[in-house]
Amino acid sequence: MSKKEELEEIIDEEEIIDEIDDEIEDEELYEGKKPKKASKPKSKKQKLIAIISICLCVLIVAGAGVGVYLWLNRKGTIDETDFDPTKMNNLYKPSGASLSGITIPSTEDSDEMKALAIQLFNIANENLCKESAVAFAVKSQSEVLGAQTGGYRYFVKNGDEFWNGDFFYVPQGGAMNTIMKGVSSESTNYGYISYWNFKDKTGHEKKSTELTYEIDESGIVKFGVEWDKVVFDRDLEKVTDDCPQEGKEDYRYCQYVWDLDTIKTCKVTYNAEGGYYEIRVTLDCSKDKTLGDSLKYLIEGAGDKNARYTNITETVQIWNNGKYKQFYSYDEWTAPKAYGIMKIEHSANDYKTQFFYDDYSLTIRNYQYAEDFIKSLGY
Repeated sequence: MSKKEELEEIIDEEEIIDEIDDEIEDEELYEGKKPKKASKPKSKKQKLIAIISICLCVLIVAGAGVGVYLWLNRKGTIDETDFDPTKMNNLYKPSGASLSGITIPSTEDSDEMKALAIQLFNIANENLCKESAVAFAVKSQSEVLGAQTGGYRYFVKNGDEFWNGDFFYVPQGGAMNTIMKGVSSESTNYGYISYWNFKDKTGHEKKSTELTYEIDESGIVKFGVEWDKVVFDRDLEKVTDDCPQEGKEDYRYCQYVWDLDTIKTCKVTYNAEGGYYEIRVTLDCSKDKTLGDSLKYLIEGAGDKNARYTNITETVQIWNNGKYKQFYSYDEWTAPKAYGIMKIEHSANDYKTQFFYDDYSLTIRNYQYAEDFIKSLGY
C-alpha cells in the first residue's frame, strides 16, 4: 500500500469535512444567524490542510485523553540492561601522534581554507577505517510539518566484532505525530539490531516497529522492542555499510562530498586547550555532486521525486592526532508534493555524532539488547 493510500485509510477526508460543515451550520442557526453556505476544499491538498487543522484542534481539546490512551496502549517491554550513555566518555582522547605540518590559513572561505578542511576530513575518514576499536553514537531529531521524530544509533567496532543498535521513535501526542507514526513506522518508529563477526564472517540483523520508550529522571532514554514481531530477522551476507573498515578507500563518514566545488563557506579553528580542530562548512546542495546517494534516499523517504535539500551545514571536531571527536550535521529540505498529496515547505534533520574510545563505550555487551542477541547467535 502506498503512503498516499495509507494516509487516506487513516482519515476519511470527505466524512470529516461534511461533519464539520454540518456543525458550523447548526451552530450558526442556534445563534440566530443565517448560515453561510459551506464550501469544501477544491483539491486534495486543500482537504489535507483542513484535516490537519481539524486534527490539531481536536487534540488541543482532548490532548490529555489521547496521551493517556497512547501511553496505556504502547507496546514493548523496556529492556532493563544497565546501559548508561552518560558513562560514555567523549573527552577520552585516543592514542596517536599529533598531526604535523598543519597551518591554518588566515582567510575564511578561501581555497586554502577549504583545502585544509578537506585534508583533515580525509585523514579522519582514513583513521576511522583503520581504527580497530571505536564506538560512535548518533543522536538525531527530525521535523516534518510540526511532527517530531527522534532517534539514537550506536555503532561499536572492537576487534573481530561489529555491533549496531538503532532506536527511532515518534514522541507521544500531536496530530501529525500520530499520522507520521501510522503511515511510516518502518522509518520513524522502530528498533534495529545487528551483529557481525569478522573472524567467522557471519552476522545477523533484525528489525521491529513494535517499539516504545521511557525517559528517566536523568534524561536517559531506554527502549522496549517486541522482537517476536519483526519486519525482518535474517542472516547477513556481509558486514553493513555503516561499518568503517580498511580497504574502503572511498569511505567518508557522511554521505556528502567535500571538495573545492561543493564547499560554499569554510572555517577551520584549533582549540589548543581541548587538543582538537573544528571545521565548519556549508555545502552547495544545488549540485548533485555534493549529495552523493543522499538525494536518492531523500526522494524515497519523502515520496516525492522533486524533493530537494535547501541547506547543509556540518560542524566537525577532529582530535589533533587526526581521529574523529564529533560530527554535527544540520540539513534542511523541501518537498512540493510529499507522498503525492502534501507540500512540505520546510523540514530539518539534526544529527549529532560523538566518537568514543574509552573502555565502557567499547564493550559491546553494555548496550541494550546486545548481550542476549549475541548469545542467541552462539557467541
